[in-house]
Amino acid sequence: MRHKYLSLAQLRDLGIDASQLPDSKALSLIYKVSDSLDQLTRQFFQPELLIYAASGTNSPVVHHKDLIPILEVEDLSVDYNKTRTNYFDWRTRVFGRNLTVENLLDLTAFELSPDSGFRLLKVLSGNFPIGVGNVIITGAFGWLEDRRKFQTTLASDLSAGDTVVSLTEVINSSGWIDVGDFVVVELASATEDRPALLYVDIVQEISGSDLTVDEVIGGPGLPISAGATVRSFGRFPIALTEVMEALVLRAWEDDPNNPNDDPDEDRLLSERVDNYSYQYESKSVKYSRFGGLGAITGSVRLDRIIQDYTQPVYVGFA
Repeated sequence: MRHKYLSLAQLRDLGIDASQLPDSKALSLIYKVSDSLDQLTRQFFQPELLIYAASGTNSPVVHHKDLIPILEVEDLSVDYNKTRTNYFDWRTRVFGRNLTVENLLDLTAFELSPDSGFRLLKVLSGNFPIGVGNVIITGAFGWLEDRRKFQTTLASDLSAGDTVVSLTEVINSSGWIDVGDFVVVELASATEDRPALLYVDIVQEISGSDLTVDEVIGGPGLPISAGATVRSFGRFPIALTEVMEALVLRAWEDDPNNPNDDPDEDRLLSERVDNYSYQYESKSVKYSRFGGLGAITGSVRLDRIIQDYTQPVYVGFA
């Protein structure tokens, strides 16, 4: 699933109007820059519903291979057909036949470690058996801010071309949804081979129980009937919104639709006035430089924010 971290309204607020860049091309630019942010950070910042196969290591902890934060766990199980045989043999020899790995491990009692940024899932009793892809986590993943759970239903059908998502309510006993949050509607459930097919967008305004969003693009699963489950888990990190705006503007500088773009204009790296020595950088490599802070966004401060949201190397296994 491609991710979308800015709304069209946010892009228009940057001064790129529809006469310069129509909505369809503007959306393509947003998707392209969102993909770039995912690649830069090796994370994603939009909720995805997955059936993820983690690998047990004879410890009480498992995690996504890219250390993506876990938003919600709907189901946790172990595929013992993918568990090493010698692990069972060792358990049998030490504990006897009445204490197998199945009844030593309690999959109903677990916690998501806040100290790890909710990246680690830890069972409170037993260890996950050693295996490759043998621990199955069904749930929601993504690095979101102001994370919380909210669930309701669609009050009316959702079709291509709509700009309003009507909900049964925007606050209930499960929580609430707010401006800036992602609204998530499941079109098709996840399988072990692919994530769930979702309609996901950023809430721009709320009036009563109606959410204003960008125009719904037609695709598989649409229209969505009233009564479909709607969820929210939080919002795109606010600090990264400024990063996205900077990356969109840099991409727009070189966009062929930009009337101010000069394809022959190169970036001046240095000059020596006395002997008329100049050094230029081709615009074609402008956004692939990683030589120092400021090379990605043009701002040292914003590049540091990207570093702060990059995949951690290690988050501890306490």
